[in-house]
Amino acid sequence: MLNQRILWLSMSRTFEIRLDGERVALAQGRYGRMIRHARAAGFDRMFRNTPRYRSAAAMRARLGARVDGWWDERVAKDARERRHVRREKSLAASRLVHRYFAHAWVLMDRDYNSWDNADHIFRYLREREREVNGWFVVRKGTADWDRQRADGYRRIVPYGSLLWKLLVLDATFTVSSHGDGYLCPPLEMSRYGKPQWSSVFLQHGAIHTDISR
Repeated sequence: MLNQRILWLSMSRTFEIRLDGERVALAQGRYGRMIRHARAAGFDRMFRNTPRYRSAAAMRARLGARVDGWWDERVAKDARERRHVRREKSLAASRLVHRYFAHAWVLMDRDYNSWDNADHIFRYLREREREVNGWFVVRKGTADWDRQRADGYRRIVPYGSLLWKLLVLDATFTVSSHGDGYLCPPLEMSRYGKPQWSSVFLQHGAIHTDISR
């Protein structure tokens, strides 16, 4: 675990840092010399790319246009994303998409590989329980994508694609052998709303810790 501490220092005082009673280097100075104590003002000047402003008003005047431009770009990006989500939800609700993906089981191990529990269950469903609307997801272009296609399976959907999003939006279950953040849930609830599917985790043997948190 990484910890971060932020210190407010007087610009007119000299400071040093000690770890277990020993002085430690603050930065590497010119010619490789390790600096172990410095004035705050002098230490700040080591970072030549750091802009300096005489006042908060001067900083706002210098950065105002840049911040406004960034904000406008961010607002426009959010608007585009909302339009995309509305379009995807509309497509998922269409009769054509429902014909293929209604009540689907979306099986996936990881986006870049498979051959784990979800892969084996998908193969079992296609061989023994074909009434289950099972689909498998893996990233296109990976070795496992090519392997699945070479084995004759056609219900393989590229991870991250529009087709994958439509599949998830119409699914009844998302089934995975891993609990990574991009799998549970597969779509951002803040953008897509409350999920209509239930997530199923395929456990590997006995787990002695709570991995749900």
